[in-house]
Parts: sequence; C-alpha cells; structure tokens
Amino acid sequence: MDLQKLAKQIFDEYAKDGEPISMEEALEVAEMELKSKKNFKNYVTSEPKKAETAPKKPKTVKVSSEKANLFDFLWEGLSNYYDNSEILKPNKLISVNIGGKNFKIDIIETRQKKSE
Repeated sequence: MDLQKLAKQIFDEYAKDGEPISMEEALEVAEMELKSKKNFKNYVTSEPKKAETAPKKPKTVKVSSEKANLFDFLWEGLSNYYDNSEILKPNKLISVNIGGKNFKIDIIETRQKKSE
C-alpha cells in the first residue's frame, strides 16, 4: 500500500472514531506504520534442537573409611534384624521395609569448609 492511500485510510478512521486529525498528521502516522512494517522481521519459532553432547562419564566419589565403616555397621545391623532390607546405592543408601512401610536411610558425609 502506498503512503497516500494509507494516510487517507488513517485520516478516515480517525474521523469515524470522532478524533479528527490533520492530513499532515495522518501522513506522519502512515509513514511510521510503513517503516515499522518494512523493518519487521518475523521469526518463526520451531522446536529447539537438542544439543548433541558426549555421553556423561560416571561420577567418581571418594568414600572415606569412616563413612564406609559406618555404612557397613548400619547395613549389618539392619540386614540381621530386618529380612527385607536392601542396599540401593553402595556406601550411600539403604532401604528397609517395616510393616508394609518403606524407609530409606541416606548416609551423607559433610565435609568441613576450607579455611580461607
């Protein structure tokens, strides 16, 4: 659409709405509208592609001897007392079923903060 036709259309719309404007103002509005349409870029959104990543290496965790001893002590006591107990993660997580209810015991060693 050319500038003059758009300006006339805008002029008529404003007049119909009861807000008369001058033809110069309608030309300015039409010019801004055409510029905005000219610079408008339509970005089509599509599903994001999954980034191809290398398979993750298994995390190696150092287990202190104190934690290993505590885990073994708890496992020995629980496994002797409850028949339906199991190790879910070695040196970390034990599951025990007591009276139809499941319990998980998670052994977490907190390390001291390094002094600055």
